[in-house]
Amino acid sequence: MLRQRGDFDEAEEVLRQAVDWYQGSANRDEAAYAASLNNLSKVLLHAGKAVEAVPIARMALDACYRANMGVSITASLMNNLGDALLASNCLREAESFMQKAFALRKESLGDQHPQTAVSMTSLARLCFLEKRNNESEEYLTTAIPILKHCYGSKHFRVADALQIKAEIFAATSRENDACSIFREVLAIRKEVQSPDHPDMLHTQKCISKITNNH
Repeated sequence: MLRQRGDFDEAEEVLRQAVDWYQGSANRDEAAYAASLNNLSKVLLHAGKAVEAVPIARMALDACYRANMGVSITASLMNNLGDALLASNCLREAESFMQKAFALRKESLGDQHPQTAVSMTSLARLCFLEKRNNESEEYLTTAIPILKHCYGSKHFRVADALQIKAEIFAATSRENDACSIFREVLAIRKEVQSPDHPDMLHTQKCISKITNNH
């Protein structure tokens, strides 16, 4: 909840306290430790601290392995590590973890599961950054309807996927379509995120860039 509101400093403090407690515990619950590490890595990533997020995400995945937490959770932590690596510009390693997570989710959860669609969104973002726009659009064409069906149209995961689609359009001279999608993204973010959330500000910046160039 704190992360979605954009209260990253408070969320980071709370989660670091939890991680410190588990690290000091003689008989810690590895599964709970992994969850705290994973949440901390996501907060750091959304706060723009990707370099700090990567080692925390690796620790979370290691703890997950020790706790034998199962395929679904393992895939989630793999994908989160991939997201952190992507934000740190470690594209090759990021794609490796994302593809492993995607394969695990497809096999264990099925093609139409929302977590499988989350993996496709991560891969779409990576492909876009590598200018593999056709691959990115293919992932999004599949992922967005699944996310809307499972989470509803007013959900931050839907906004994140649509954001990538709009950025592809903006980068490929489809500015009018891009602006329309950016506005749809902004409307979603206004409902689910705080006004100063980094994702909100990024979407507003994208709209301003297009409108100022016309």
